[in-house]
Amino acid sequence: MITQSTYQKIYLPVFILFTFLLTLVILTASGSVPSLAESNVNPSNQPDSSTGPKQTGENSGRETVKDSSIGWITVDADEFDHIQNAVRNKGGEFDLKVAEKRGAFIVAEADERQILDLTRSMHEEFHKCGGFMWHETLAAAELSIDETSRAQTDKTAVVYSIDNQTTVNAMLTETQEPQIRETITRLSTDFPNRRHNQPSGTNSANWIKNKWTALAAGRSDVTVEFFVHSAAVTPQPSIIMTVQGTTLPNEVVVMGGHQDSINRNGATLNAPGADDDASGIATMTEVIRVMIAKNFRPQRTVKFMAYAAEEVGLRGSNEIAADFQTRAVNVVGVLQLDMTNYKSINSPADIILITDFTNASQNQFIRDLIMYYQPSITFGDSTCGYSCSDHASWTNKGFAASFPFESEPSNQTIHTTGDTLAQSGNNASHALKFANLAVSYLGELAKGTQGTTGLTYEADVQSRPTGDGFVDADDVEQIRRFVVGGGLPYQSNELQRADCSPRSTAGDGTVDADDIQQARRYSVGIDSNQLTGGPGSVPPPIDFSSDDLFGSLIGSLNLRGERTKRGGVPVIAALRADGQYTVAGQSLTVPIRVDAVGDEAGYSFSLNYDAEKLTNPQITIGTAGGNVIFNTNTAGQIGLSVTSFNGGKIVAGTNQILVYATFSTAAKAAGETIVTFTDTQARRKASGVDPNIQIMQPSYTNGTVRISPFKNFK
Repeated sequence: MITQSTYQKIYLPVFILFTFLLTLVILTASGSVPSLAESNVNPSNQPDSSTGPKQTGENSGRETVKDSSIGWITVDADEFDHIQNAVRNKGGEFDLKVAEKRGAFIVAEADERQILDLTRSMHEEFHKCGGFMWHETLAAAELSIDETSRAQTDKTAVVYSIDNQTTVNAMLTETQEPQIRETITRLSTDFPNRRHNQPSGTNSANWIKNKWTALAAGRSDVTVEFFVHSAAVTPQPSIIMTVQGTTLPNEVVVMGGHQDSINRNGATLNAPGADDDASGIATMTEVIRVMIAKNFRPQRTVKFMAYAAEEVGLRGSNEIAADFQTRAVNVVGVLQLDMTNYKSINSPADIILITDFTNASQNQFIRDLIMYYQPSITFGDSTCGYSCSDHASWTNKGFAASFPFESEPSNQTIHTTGDTLAQSGNNASHALKFANLAVSYLGELAKGTQGTTGLTYEADVQSRPTGDGFVDADDVEQIRRFVVGGGLPYQSNELQRADCSPRSTAGDGTVDADDIQQARRYSVGIDSNQLTGGPGSVPPPIDFSSDDLFGSLIGSLNLRGERTKRGGVPVIAALRADGQYTVAGQSLTVPIRVDAVGDEAGYSFSLNYDAEKLTNPQITIGTAGGNVIFNTNTAGQIGLSVTSFNGGKIVAGTNQILVYATFSTAAKAAGETIVTFTDTQARRKASGVDPNIQIMQPSYTNGTVRISPFKNFK
């Protein structure tokens, strides 16, 4: 028989032990006690004491990340096993759930806390960023491994050459260390935590977008946009600046770096990331600034990218690369800029070329660029393993990517509060070498030329009044406006530049449809740009005090015409205005018809009308034309330029409607009025693009409008 005192002796220790265990469970669940994996990294369980300024509303202490973003990661199997053993040897538990082993890789399920633990372990064991790729679904993870296994890293994507030295050297003289240093400073101090799912991660993305947009101001061929990722991927948007190519716009060159930062000891701790990767973004920003400052116009389209969420599995670049793959975008080269400003005193080389999961042919091109444009710096080769930076996303999707890295041994302060500019001597001298490499890569892979200002090329009339050293679609549009009277050449040599045809004589003293077509040829690279010359070097003085110069100058701008012959027989197109009936006070529409011989690229002409009877003229495109601009500023006259769709042809055929001219009639108007043609021209493309384009003068028939004062006039 057990007495009461015996029960008390047994139950009291049990009760105390139960209470202790229950308290421990509650504290662990609330985040007051770290996971075992975390305790191995920071046994003291104290907040990071070296935190700097923090964003408003963000905690600088440690806190457990909610398991709100469960996904699938792919990781090198050997590295995974190594980390697992290392954690267990320290008494911790590596709790990633392995779904399958697929060749040399493992697929595992992971949430945000586990990803933070893996990031920490990758840094401690292999001294590298990431080392894994995140995927939204298991199927996507399996597909990614298959694509990596199939990637042809020895495939040559494009013919590499170094033959654009004048343009590249001019840009290299412009790169500046203080500019790079300033951007690093701003990102690392104004946004000391740029983690992808923190408010400052979005704020810093806005800052980068605004910075790039400001740099690109005035360039109509440049756009800056957010790439908004799906909610499961990241709330942080990537930023993409697109510079439209001039002659090879469907071939794309990509230059990128990641914008996010991370502290391996906690999601909300400060992570200034001055080297990783404010330095890469700053290097790329300097390339953008130089490109704009030197008015570089690439032949191939160039896309600068600031990737979101690299530190948690290359999420931003992976989604972008997958999108480009799906849309079959012809990416001919990718350059990754991730950590460019730290150099160890023990490093034998200035630039390290990562050779695994990159393209061998493009890597050799990078080496050639260094030797040619920066012969004084040293370089070497190394490897960094699976998915160590965003270049892996592009390689995974079949694109040629290269990753020049800053130094070996690498910067040991990354992913901590210590990753500041001070680690690089408070300067950006090392990053300047990468900026120069990126400039040479831009100039020699995208090709293109540097623009100038002032007295430059035939047809270069935009931006007004001096031009910008290039002939593109903006110049074609402005010359069209000159032809129809929508503005007049007013700078001392602007008329001379607009008058670019015939090309052999650099113009003939008039601006007409002929010049529109020649400007088009310059803009698409059919004819090489030609320095300004020809008639009009010193044009006669013009009185610009008058608000209405169109009537006095349209004749001198648009008089010339001649017939072209085929087999000795004149071939003449015909324009005519339809006769119409209407009632005073009502509107009417006059179709302008064309009998086209065929292969006609466009027409330039004026319509004259009685402004006391017909008012409020409007022009809309008909079935035969493709594009029209018109000028209605002068009462009684409409200047028009009608061109074919996309530079093609207005096909042969009679009775086609070129444009519609719509008028209102005066309330007291009555009787007949005539719509007449003047200054009529057509441009001809005999077949495809004819280098000896002729001008022909179409015949024309005026239209009679009868206006009845009666409501029911027949």
